[in-house]
Amino acid sequence: MFKYSSAVCAPDGHRGQPGKFQTATTIPRLRNRGFYPMNFRRTYLPRQVAEWIAAELRAGTWRNHLPGERGLAACFGVSRGTVRGALDILAHAGAFRNVNRRRVLVAKPAVASLKNVRKKAVLIIGEMANRLPDSFSLDQRMRHNFDLAGYSLSIESLPLRVNWRESLKKVCEMHRDASVWILGSVPVDVQREMERRQLPALILGSRHSGVRLPDLDANYRALVRHAVNTVWRMGHRRIVYISPLSGYAGDLASEQGFKEALAAMPGGARKARIMRHHGGVSSIRRALDRLFGEADPPTILIVSHACYALTVMGNLWKIGKRIPEDVSLICRDDSPLFRFVVPSVARYGVDRDRLVRRAVQKAVALAEGPSPHPKAPSLRIMPQFIPGDSLADARLSRPSGGKSGAD
Repeated sequence: MFKYSSAVCAPDGHRGQPGKFQTATTIPRLRNRGFYPMNFRRTYLPRQVAEWIAAELRAGTWRNHLPGERGLAACFGVSRGTVRGALDILAHAGAFRNVNRRRVLVAKPAVASLKNVRKKAVLIIGEMANRLPDSFSLDQRMRHNFDLAGYSLSIESLPLRVNWRESLKKVCEMHRDASVWILGSVPVDVQREMERRQLPALILGSRHSGVRLPDLDANYRALVRHAVNTVWRMGHRRIVYISPLSGYAGDLASEQGFKEALAAMPGGARKARIMRHHGGVSSIRRALDRLFGEADPPTILIVSHACYALTVMGNLWKIGKRIPEDVSLICRDDSPLFRFVVPSVARYGVDRDRLVRRAVQKAVALAEGPSPHPKAPSLRIMPQFIPGDSLADARLSRPSGGKSGAD
């Protein structure tokens, strides 16, 4: 009889009751070692338990069948849910087969190493993602969450302006063993090519019309409608939405939401419009010069992408326009850099940790699905509005003596 103390297996502060549980499963290697070392790295716990069980199988601790979930949970000091996850990993490795509700071990269990069980995910990012200030942080969050799920993550940057098709072909050949692909900030041609190749792919963003791949993104269409309604109630009528000529589905959905919101306004919004730019500093400067050189300049700017909002704010300061005294500003997206900007920026923020967790969960489900052509649902997350000092009520008098936005 092996008497197991949960305290010796768990980190300091574990609230188990040492010595209370006794199991009939004799584990000589555990008894000789005195404890099973905990891995203090942030590792997917079911996978760690699977490696422990595999070590016992290689040592011949169990010869015919595995103990039950309750016994394994007591042996390793984890919950039964964690044990079930570990057993799923071992079942995928071919360590046992279920016979009459018992896990019968195979003659030569394929558990010499669990590296053959570790699947690969590949994240393909386009040029837009490379320019975003927080793209590195997002990639690290995704890598961490995939690691917890037992996947390795490879990140490939795809040049979209020069022979992208050949570059994509090389990436696909390099990662032939990939279980799932994630497409981040890629144009419609790349989405369609991945669909044509019949690869299990998840679009981390908005898919284009006609593409049947599953996608996960913020609800930009509803977000921009909410932004227009918010500034409209504050008296703004000369509303300009500043958007890049990127061709990305998220930007197109944002423009659609802007048009829908204006169409629903009482009496219409004749002075509201969309101002597009090519993504460079000089292009944004020329757009702002045109806007504020008119007789009725805008009183509110809704800007997509945090990097462009920072460029807009710098150029407004350069031409002598104060925020929010002369013009208000809302950014469609959030960025860690906004914490250091004065005045504070009114913006919309998505919980990045939640977004990455949902993306990884959906990617793993796609990788383990029975078919490479699953149904293509669209999952949308509504960002939260974050108030800031860059947004002012247009109905209040302006110190500069300018016209009210309600004029």
